[in-house]
Order: sequence, then structure tokens, then C-alpha cells
Amino acid sequence: MVSALAVHHLDGPAKADLFTRVAAVLRPGGRFVLGDVVVPDDPRDARTPTNAAHDKPSGAREQIGWLHAAGFRARIAWQRHDLVVLAADLP
Repeated sequence: MVSALAVHHLDGPAKADLFTRVAAVLRPGGRFVLGDVVVPDDPRDARTPTNAAHDKPSGAREQIGWLHAAGFRARIAWQRHDLVVLAADLP
């Protein structure tokens, strides 16, 4: 399952809920790949324009925590500035 540039529109609790729902529909051994805008660790890496009325990015590590809580083994597969690809495997 793949999501690109969509999850940053959800607030933190909605992201955590989404990750739990994705885990519920994936088969064991399935993978969820998330490519999205994140809040970077270094504010100077914020490059992607966002609109506070519509965009609610979270940090990559925060999202990995929610993925782990949902039952995934998750990692940062790629990151450049404020863009990230997270790979989350369901054991």
C-alpha cells in the first residue's frame, strides 16, 4: 500500500488512527510506504510550502512511533529536507 503527499493533511491523532487501520487490512509481510512532507528536525530544512489551514505535517520520527504502535516495523527509507519516504513492514 502506498500513500504520497496526502497524510500531511491529517492531524497527529488522525495519522495514528490511519496507521492502525492500514495495519488492520494488510496481510502479514505487507508493506506500507508513505511519501510525504514532514516537519524537519532542522527548521532550515523546511522547503515545501504549506498552508496552516490545510496542512498538518508531523515529524518523521513521530510518525515512525505511531507506525510502531500500530504494529509495523518502520524506518526512514529516504529523506531530503522536509520530504520523507517511510517504509513500514507488518511482521
